[in-house]
Amino acid sequence: NLKKFIQSFLNRTNITERIGQIKCPVLFVTGDLASHNHTVRTLYNALIKVVQKDSDLTRKTKVDLLVVDGIANVIEEKPEGVADTLLFFFQGLGIAGHVLSRKLSNTQISNDMKKTRKISMEDYDKPVGAGRYTSKGRLDE
Repeated sequence: NLKKFIQSFLNRTNITERIGQIKCPVLFVTGDLASHNHTVRTLYNALIKVVQKDSDLTRKTKVDLLVVDGIANVIEEKPEGVADTLLFFFQGLGIAGHVLSRKLSNTQISNDMKKTRKISMEDYDKPVGAGRYTSKGRLDE
């Protein structure tokens, strides 16, 4: 397995030679302390140069780089940040516009709970025996 891995690594295609063929939006994500940080930045800069030479100006806004400070592995150390970034990137492209971010959806849920709650949290915490009690007394009286 290791021999095949090394062979595939040595025989891999140099993507920077074909970077001008990329016609889709690109989001680069890396950690500031990542070992591959230099490679990501090199690839990003190569794509930016191609985009700047391109006559289609709309592509310029569709190449983004996110460098997360103080971490190496973004997926393991900041998965929620990556998820939010991907969501904003997709929304910027007009995709997934109806999806709420985690922060907004949590706020929306808590606001909805406030609207639908009939009794206070203190009343919810009171033990329920033969009847239900509220601050005004027993409900089944």
